This record gives sequence, C-alpha cells and structure tokens, in this order.
Amino acid sequence: MLPNLTRGLQFAGCVACLVASQAASAASLAFQLGFDAGGDTLATAFYTDGDDADIKAGQLFHLAAGVVQPVSEQMEFQGTLGWKFDSAAADNGDISFDRFPLEGLLFFRNDRFRLGGGAALHLNPTLEGSGAASGLGTIEFDDALGFVAQIDMFIAPQVNIGLRATFIEYETTVGSVTVDGNSVGLVFTGRID
Repeated sequence: MLPNLTRGLQFAGCVACLVASQAASAASLAFQLGFDAGGDTLATAFYTDGDDADIKAGQLFHLAAGVVQPVSEQMEFQGTLGWKFDSAAADNGDISFDRFPLEGLLFFRNDRFRLGGGAALHLNPTLEGSGAASGLGTIEFDDALGFVAQIDMFIAPQVNIGLRATFIEYETTVGSVTVDGNSVGLVFTGRID
C-alpha cells in the first residue's frame, strides 16, 4: 500500500509543479461530468422482478474537478481529481464499485477542438456489497496507473463536450486477480476563469 501512496503523491507533485511553472498564464477551474461504458463484469445484481444489473470495472459515472492551465497558445494542461462509480441499488441491498481518478492530461487545441491524453492514477478502487448483497463483502484493488485519450469540441468558450477512452487494469490486493477496466465515454467539461 505504501508504494502506491508514494506513487500517487509523486504524480500529484508533478502535476502541481507543472501548473506552478506556468504561473504567468491564468489557470481556470475545471469541472467534469462523464458517462463511461466498458470493462469486465465485477458483479451482477439480481432483482425480485427478474431484472438484473451488471457492475462493470470501466463504467458508469465520473465527476471531477481541477485546473486547466495554458502551457502555450495551442497547448494546455488539465489536472483533475474525481470520483468514478457504478452501482446497483435495491430496497434490500446495494452493490457499488468506486475509485478516485487523479488525472494529468496535455491537450493540443485550436478555437473549436482539443485533442490530448495523459496519465490516470485510480486511487482506492473498491467493490462492495451490502444488505442482500453482503455475501460479496468488500473487495479492494491496488491503486492502478493507466492512460486516457480524449478529443473535445468547444460548444461555448468555456464549455466542451468530448469523447474519451481510458485504458487501465485493476488487480485485487488479495489473490492477484486482474480485471479489465478499459472504457469509452462521453464527457462534459466546464471552466471558470
């Protein structure tokens, strides 16, 4: 666990240094809302009406906040910390998969589009069942390092919509089981100067 914490702190330090080194240009606060699909099935919730819902390693919702820092006229850095989660809830129990992505992406941009990619460190990935799903227990995964590629279109000066792909694998802390967390998704980003 300590090497993963150290790696996360080093990554955050590099992000902070890059942003601080560009202090001549004003940074913007960034807020993201995303919807992702993909990855291996981690668990399935079965409902009393016959329906079911899969919890997948690459999906579902992603909320994040951070900074966008111009590096040059056609390049910008985006650093965010977020919460990515998928869940299935019922009156008698819940199943959830949560992780906290720390991302550092470098974008090339013009007035209409931006294209970029970078590193993603998913902190504390945890699958958990409660109530009727408590037999699942709590399954913890090691912090995972992956890659994100993203293309955005500006729909307003401070708002963009984009497509993103995340390439990542999670490994359980006990038993060394590896699952595919790759996903593709839709992301909305808003900025406040």
